[in-house]
Amino acid sequence: MITITTGRNPTQSTRRLCKELSRVIPDSRRLVRGKRSLNQIIDEMKASGSDRLMLIQRRFGNPHRIELKILENKILKSFSPSIILRGVKLTHAKERSLKIKVECITADSDDILPLGASLSKFLKIPLVKLNESKFEYSLHLSRDRLGRVIVTILNLRTNEEKGLIIYVERLEW
Repeated sequence: MITITTGRNPTQSTRRLCKELSRVIPDSRRLVRGKRSLNQIIDEMKASGSDRLMLIQRRFGNPHRIELKILENKILKSFSPSIILRGVKLTHAKERSLKIKVECITADSDDILPLGASLSKFLKIPLVKLNESKFEYSLHLSRDRLGRVIVTILNLRTNEEKGLIIYVERLEW
């Protein structure tokens, strides 16, 4: 199970991103951090049977970084890459009522496959070809015209983007 939480003193947009990610990522739960330390988060993860942590940090009031961590022997170990965000576009209220869980990861080009493979390993969902039709929703990785990575929720049957869009500034391996 994946626990998704924020850093200390999160802003509204950081909390909303946390909520959106927990809504679309399978086998995940949102943890409202409050004043908990990382050790208290580890204890809570063990109690709930969670072995992975997605930590959303803020900078200048906006979501800035998504850190992936794995719990091994009561120690949180970093999982590459750390995703530095350029921006996020959150879903509108009417789209939030849709029950969407991503079932796979797809990528537009071969140069983003290492990120796709890493996310696939962390989220424990398969990395498949874009034209794979047995899945309905995917976490889709693509590039904009400037070459920066964009993460979207893609309906594979209608080839339509749904809701959350994450614009990635860079990846720290």
